[in-house]
Amino acid sequence: MTALRYQKKFTEYSARLDSLSRCVAAPAGGKEVDLYRANSQDKLGLTVCYRTDDEDDLGIYISEIDPNSIAAQDGRIREGDRIIQINGIEVRNHEEAVALLTSEENKNFSLLIARPELQLDEGWMDDDRNDFLDDLHMDMLEEQHHQAMQFTASALQQDTTVDIPSLIQTIRRVVKGRPGPRKQKWTVSLYPGKVREARCQASVQGASEARLTVSWQIPWNLKYLKVREVRYEVWLQEQGENTYVPYILALQNHTFTENIKPFTTYLVWVRCIFNKLLLGPFADVLVCST
Repeated sequence: MTALRYQKKFTEYSARLDSLSRCVAAPAGGKEVDLYRANSQDKLGLTVCYRTDDEDDLGIYISEIDPNSIAAQDGRIREGDRIIQINGIEVRNHEEAVALLTSEENKNFSLLIARPELQLDEGWMDDDRNDFLDDLHMDMLEEQHHQAMQFTASALQQDTTVDIPSLIQTIRRVVKGRPGPRKQKWTVSLYPGKVREARCQASVQGASEARLTVSWQIPWNLKYLKVREVRYEVWLQEQGENTYVPYILALQNHTFTENIKPFTTYLVWVRCIFNKLLLGPFADVLVCST
Protein backbone atom coordinates (compact mmCIF):
# COMPACT_ATOMS: atom_id res chain seq x y z
CA MET A 1 0.00 0.00 0.00
CA THR A 2 1.48 3.36 -0.95
CA ALA A 3 2.19 6.04 1.65
CA LEU A 4 -0.11 8.47 -0.15
CA ARG A 5 -3.13 6.13 0.08
CA TYR A 6 -2.37 5.39 3.75
CA GLN A 7 -2.14 9.10 4.55
CA LYS A 8 -5.47 9.74 2.79
CA LYS A 9 -7.28 7.06 4.81
CA PHE A 10 -5.71 8.24 8.06
CA THR A 11 -6.84 11.80 7.33
CA GLU A 12 -10.42 10.62 6.67
CA TYR A 13 -10.41 8.60 9.91
CA SER A 14 -9.09 11.57 11.93
CA ALA A 15 -11.73 13.85 10.44
CA ARG A 16 -14.51 11.40 11.43
CA LEU A 17 -13.26 11.21 15.02
CA ASP A 18 -12.90 15.00 15.21
CA SER A 19 -16.45 15.48 13.95
CA LEU A 20 -17.91 12.97 16.41
CA SER A 21 -15.92 14.45 19.29
CA ARG A 22 -17.31 17.91 18.56
CA CYS A 23 -20.85 16.47 18.61
CA VAL A 24 -20.33 14.77 21.96
CA ALA A 25 -18.82 17.91 23.46
CA ALA A 26 -21.63 20.16 22.20
CA PRO A 27 -23.03 22.23 25.09
CA ALA A 28 -26.54 21.40 26.30
CA GLY A 29 -27.13 24.66 28.17
CA GLY A 30 -30.41 26.51 27.82
CA LYS A 31 -30.97 29.40 25.44
CA GLU A 32 -33.81 31.89 25.32
CA VAL A 33 -35.98 32.17 22.22
CA ASP A 34 -38.51 35.00 21.87
CA LEU A 35 -41.49 34.50 19.55
CA TYR A 36 -44.09 37.14 18.69
CA ARG A 37 -47.66 36.43 17.62
CA ALA A 38 -49.24 39.35 15.75
CA ASN A 39 -52.82 38.11 16.25
CA SER A 40 -54.73 35.20 17.75
CA GLN A 41 -54.93 33.43 14.36
CA ASP A 42 -51.15 33.05 14.17
CA LYS A 43 -49.94 29.82 15.76
CA LEU A 44 -46.63 28.98 17.37
CA GLY A 45 -46.80 25.53 15.78
CA LEU A 46 -45.18 23.52 18.58
CA THR A 47 -46.34 20.02 19.57
CA VAL A 48 -44.98 18.88 22.94
CA CYS A 49 -44.69 15.49 24.59
CA TYR A 50 -42.83 13.46 27.20
CA ARG A 51 -39.86 11.30 26.24
CA THR A 52 -40.84 7.74 25.35
CA ASP A 53 -37.40 6.14 25.71
CA ASP A 54 -36.79 7.20 29.33
CA GLU A 55 -39.69 6.86 31.79
CA ASP A 56 -37.70 8.63 34.53
CA ASP A 57 -37.35 11.80 32.44
CA LEU A 58 -40.40 13.99 33.12
CA GLY A 59 -39.22 16.87 30.96
CA ILE A 60 -41.37 18.37 28.20
CA TYR A 61 -39.90 18.03 24.69
CA ILE A 62 -40.85 19.39 21.28
CA SER A 63 -41.99 16.46 19.12
CA GLU A 64 -43.13 18.37 16.02
CA ILE A 65 -42.93 21.86 14.49
CA ASP A 66 -45.59 22.98 12.03
CA PRO A 67 -43.74 24.08 8.84
CA ASN A 68 -46.17 27.00 8.39
CA SER A 69 -45.85 28.33 11.92
CA ILE A 70 -44.08 31.16 13.73
CA ALA A 71 -41.56 28.76 15.29
CA ALA A 72 -40.66 27.27 11.89
CA GLN A 73 -40.13 30.71 10.35
CA ASP A 74 -37.92 31.72 13.30
CA GLY A 75 -35.78 28.61 12.83
CA ARG A 76 -34.03 28.54 16.21
CA ILE A 77 -36.13 25.78 17.77
CA ARG A 78 -35.68 22.16 16.68
CA GLU A 79 -37.62 18.96 17.21
CA GLY A 80 -36.17 17.20 20.26
CA ASP A 81 -35.46 20.42 22.17
CA ARG A 82 -36.57 20.50 25.80
CA ILE A 83 -38.75 23.37 27.09
CA ILE A 84 -37.56 24.51 30.52
CA GLN A 85 -39.56 27.72 30.95
CA ILE A 86 -42.34 29.61 29.15
CA ASN A 87 -42.55 33.34 29.92
CA GLY A 88 -40.50 32.78 33.07
CA ILE A 89 -42.74 29.98 34.34
CA GLU A 90 -41.04 26.62 34.88
CA VAL A 91 -42.80 23.90 32.87
CA ARG A 92 -43.63 20.92 35.08
CA ASN A 93 -46.06 18.83 33.03
CA HIS A 94 -47.64 18.43 29.60
CA GLU A 95 -50.94 20.11 30.45
CA GLU A 96 -49.20 23.19 31.82
CA ALA A 97 -47.03 23.52 28.71
CA VAL A 98 -50.06 23.23 26.38
CA ALA A 99 -51.99 25.83 28.39
CA LEU A 100 -49.12 28.33 28.28
CA LEU A 101 -48.41 27.83 24.58
CA THR A 102 -52.06 28.11 23.54
CA SER A 103 -52.95 31.08 25.74
CA GLU A 104 -54.83 33.66 23.66
CA GLU A 105 -53.94 36.43 26.09
CA ASN A 106 -50.22 36.38 25.26
CA LYS A 107 -48.69 37.77 22.10
CA ASN A 108 -45.07 37.52 23.25
CA PHE A 109 -43.67 34.11 24.16
CA SER A 110 -40.26 33.75 25.77
CA LEU A 111 -39.10 30.11 25.77
CA LEU A 112 -36.07 28.81 27.61
CA ILE A 113 -34.88 25.87 25.48
CA ALA A 114 -32.28 23.17 26.21
CA ARG A 115 -30.82 21.01 23.48
CA PRO A 116 -29.88 17.54 24.80
CA GLU A 117 -26.36 16.29 24.22
CA LEU A 118 -25.81 13.67 21.55
CA GLN A 119 -25.53 10.29 23.25
CA LEU A 120 -23.39 7.66 21.53
CA ASP A 121 -23.26 3.98 22.39
CA GLU A 122 -20.30 2.82 24.46
CA GLY A 123 -17.42 1.65 22.35
CA TRP A 124 -18.20 3.88 19.36
CA MET A 125 -14.59 4.99 19.11
CA ASP A 126 -13.33 1.39 19.23
CA ASP A 127 -15.80 0.44 16.49
CA ASP A 128 -14.70 3.32 14.28
CA ARG A 129 -11.04 2.50 14.85
CA ASN A 130 -11.63 -1.17 14.05
CA ASP A 131 -13.43 -0.18 10.84
CA PHE A 132 -10.44 1.93 9.88
CA LEU A 133 -7.97 -0.90 10.60
CA ASP A 134 -10.14 -3.35 8.68
CA ASP A 135 -10.10 -1.02 5.69
CA LEU A 136 -6.31 -0.76 5.89
CA HIS A 137 -6.00 -4.54 6.17
CA MET A 138 -8.21 -5.02 3.12
CA ASP A 139 -6.18 -2.54 1.07
CA MET A 140 -2.91 -4.15 2.11
CA LEU A 141 -4.18 -7.60 1.13
CA GLU A 142 -5.40 -6.31 -2.21
CA GLU A 143 -2.03 -4.64 -2.80
CA GLN A 144 -0.18 -7.86 -1.94
CA HIS A 145 -2.46 -9.86 -4.21
CA HIS A 146 -1.95 -7.36 -7.04
CA GLN A 147 1.84 -7.49 -6.65
CA ALA A 148 1.78 -11.29 -6.56
CA MET A 149 -0.23 -11.39 -9.79
CA GLN A 150 2.16 -8.95 -11.46
CA PHE A 151 5.15 -11.02 -10.40
CA THR A 152 3.52 -14.22 -11.64
CA ALA A 153 2.66 -12.68 -15.01
CA SER A 154 6.22 -11.35 -15.37
CA ALA A 155 7.70 -14.75 -14.51
CA LEU A 156 5.49 -16.52 -17.05
CA GLN A 157 6.45 -14.04 -19.75
CA GLN A 158 10.15 -14.77 -19.04
CA ASP A 159 9.55 -18.55 -19.27
CA THR A 160 10.48 -18.88 -15.60
CA THR A 161 9.44 -22.10 -13.88
CA VAL A 162 6.53 -21.44 -11.48
CA ASP A 163 5.49 -23.75 -8.65
CA ILE A 164 1.75 -23.83 -9.42
CA PRO A 165 0.63 -25.63 -6.18
CA SER A 166 2.56 -23.14 -4.03
CA LEU A 167 1.05 -20.24 -6.00
CA ILE A 168 -2.49 -21.58 -5.49
CA GLN A 169 -1.88 -22.00 -1.74
CA THR A 170 -0.59 -18.43 -1.52
CA ILE A 171 -3.66 -17.05 -3.28
CA ARG A 172 -5.96 -19.09 -1.01
CA ARG A 173 -4.23 -17.72 2.11
CA VAL A 174 -4.66 -14.18 0.84
CA VAL A 175 -8.33 -14.68 0.03
CA LYS A 176 -9.01 -16.48 3.32
CA GLY A 177 -7.35 -13.67 5.24
CA ARG A 178 -9.74 -11.05 3.90
CA PRO A 179 -12.21 -9.88 6.55
CA GLY A 180 -15.81 -10.76 5.82
CA PRO A 181 -18.59 -8.21 5.55
CA ARG A 182 -19.11 -6.40 8.85
CA LYS A 183 -22.55 -6.41 10.40
CA GLN A 184 -23.70 -2.99 11.51
CA LYS A 185 -26.03 -2.68 14.46
CA TRP A 186 -28.58 0.10 14.16
CA THR A 187 -30.57 1.39 17.10
CA VAL A 188 -33.52 3.20 15.58
CA SER A 189 -36.93 3.86 17.09
CA LEU A 190 -39.54 4.15 14.35
CA TYR A 191 -42.37 6.40 15.47
CA PRO A 192 -45.85 6.27 13.97
CA GLY A 193 -46.97 9.02 11.63
CA LYS A 194 -50.20 10.96 11.98
CA VAL A 195 -53.46 9.06 11.66
CA ARG A 196 -55.20 9.96 8.40
CA GLU A 197 -58.71 11.10 7.49
CA ALA A 198 -59.80 11.62 11.09
CA ARG A 199 -63.48 12.59 11.32
CA CYS A 200 -66.29 12.71 13.85
CA GLN A 201 -70.07 12.48 13.75
CA ALA A 202 -72.51 13.41 16.51
CA SER A 203 -76.13 12.60 17.13
CA VAL A 204 -78.65 13.49 19.86
CA GLN A 205 -80.65 10.59 21.32
CA GLY A 206 -82.88 12.61 23.62
CA ALA A 207 -83.02 15.54 25.95
CA SER A 208 -80.11 14.20 28.00
CA GLU A 209 -78.36 11.67 25.76
CA ALA A 210 -75.99 12.10 22.82
CA ARG A 211 -73.45 10.03 20.87
CA LEU A 212 -70.09 11.03 19.42
CA THR A 213 -68.51 8.69 16.86
CA VAL A 214 -64.85 9.19 15.92
CA SER A 215 -63.06 7.30 13.11
CA TRP A 216 -59.69 7.49 11.33
CA GLN A 217 -57.31 5.63 9.01
CA ILE A 218 -53.97 4.09 10.01
CA PRO A 219 -50.74 6.16 9.74
CA TRP A 220 -49.07 6.06 6.34
CA ASN A 221 -45.98 4.22 7.60
CA LEU A 222 -47.73 1.45 9.56
CA LYS A 223 -48.01 -0.87 6.54
CA TYR A 224 -44.23 -0.73 6.06
CA LEU A 225 -43.32 -1.67 9.65
CA LYS A 226 -43.43 -4.79 11.77
CA VAL A 227 -45.01 -3.58 15.00
CA ARG A 228 -45.91 -5.78 17.96
CA GLU A 229 -48.82 -3.72 19.23
CA VAL A 230 -50.80 -0.81 17.80
CA ARG A 231 -53.11 1.33 19.91
CA TYR A 232 -54.81 4.67 19.40
CA GLU A 233 -55.11 7.45 21.96
CA VAL A 234 -58.14 9.74 21.78
CA TRP A 235 -58.55 12.92 23.85
CA LEU A 236 -62.02 14.44 24.35
CA GLN A 237 -62.37 17.96 25.69
CA GLU A 238 -65.52 19.97 26.12
CA GLN A 239 -65.00 23.36 24.50
CA GLY A 240 -64.30 26.00 27.12
CA GLU A 241 -63.03 23.49 29.68
CA ASN A 242 -59.39 23.09 30.75
CA THR A 243 -59.40 19.34 31.22
CA TYR A 244 -59.68 16.45 28.77
CA VAL A 245 -60.52 12.75 29.03
CA PRO A 246 -58.03 10.31 27.40
CA TYR A 247 -59.00 6.93 25.93
CA ILE A 248 -56.77 4.08 24.69
CA LEU A 249 -58.45 2.15 21.87
CA ALA A 250 -57.54 -0.85 19.71
CA LEU A 251 -59.83 -0.15 16.73
CA GLN A 252 -59.97 2.71 14.24
CA ASN A 253 -63.42 3.91 15.30
CA HIS A 254 -65.34 4.30 18.50
CA THR A 255 -68.70 5.68 19.63
CA PHE A 256 -68.61 7.63 22.89
CA THR A 257 -71.79 7.91 24.98
CA GLU A 258 -70.59 8.36 28.55
CA ASN A 259 -70.56 12.00 29.65
CA ILE A 260 -71.47 13.19 26.13
CA LYS A 261 -73.97 16.06 26.46
CA PRO A 262 -76.49 17.20 23.88
CA PHE A 263 -76.02 20.58 22.22
CA THR A 264 -72.36 20.74 23.25
CA THR A 265 -69.17 21.27 21.25
CA TYR A 266 -66.24 18.90 21.79
CA LEU A 267 -62.59 19.05 20.70
CA VAL A 268 -61.11 15.68 19.68
CA TRP A 269 -57.45 14.69 19.21
CA VAL A 270 -56.30 11.28 17.86
CA ARG A 271 -52.83 9.75 17.61
CA CYS A 272 -51.23 6.31 17.14
CA ILE A 273 -49.02 4.46 19.65
CA PHE A 274 -46.52 1.69 18.78
CA ASN A 275 -45.60 -0.92 21.41
CA LYS A 276 -47.06 1.18 24.28
CA LEU A 277 -44.13 3.65 24.27
CA LEU A 278 -43.64 5.17 20.82
CA LEU A 279 -46.12 8.03 20.55
CA GLY A 280 -47.02 9.52 17.21
CA PRO A 281 -48.09 13.15 16.69
CA PHE A 282 -51.73 14.11 17.07
CA ALA A 283 -53.76 14.65 13.93
CA ASP A 284 -55.39 18.05 13.43
CA VAL A 285 -57.97 18.73 16.13
CA LEU A 286 -61.57 17.83 15.29
CA VAL A 287 -64.43 20.12 16.33
CA CYS A 288 -67.67 18.17 16.87
CA SER A 289 -71.05 19.54 17.96
CA THR A 290 -73.84 17.31 19.27
